[in-house]
Amino acid sequence: MRLRKVQRLRKAKRVSTVVKAKAVPASLATRELTPQEILAKRGIVATDLEAIVYLWLERQGYRDPQDFSFQSGVFGGRQEAGGQVADFILYTARAYPLVIRVMGEHWHTGPDQQAKDEGAKSALEANGFECVDVWERYLIQSPDYTMEQALKGVELGQ
Repeated sequence: MRLRKVQRLRKAKRVSTVVKAKAVPASLATRELTPQEILAKRGIVATDLEAIVYLWLERQGYRDPQDFSFQSGVFGGRQEAGGQVADFILYTARAYPLVIRVMGEHWHTGPDQQAKDEGAKSALEANGFECVDVWERYLIQSPDYTMEQALKGVELGQ
């Protein structure tokens, strides 16, 4: 009699330790990662727009840091007066390095900011860089066309 009671207790312990998997809501289970989340998993911090450009370049066969650099300090970066950070610098198959600046509508449309951006662009061009601004609205509407034009050195208007 006592043996049966011990067996039942052992069986009850085994059953109670089984953990059932919690159900994951379908909306979370099937959701695709955003470009920003994809890069964050690799330890790369970027805005949504920068992540779109970064992943587009990778799909075209460009590799960081061999073919392009991301968030590179130019003229001393943010630590030096007159320094800046270029979003992307492409080195391959070009006479001059191509700087792609990703311009979000919110941050780069005010008159003061536009003057600052033009000064930074002029400084880059004066020092041997080819510079193209990629604007948010074009990048969102048609990333392939916008980036193909940028690689050719053609800037779509603001």
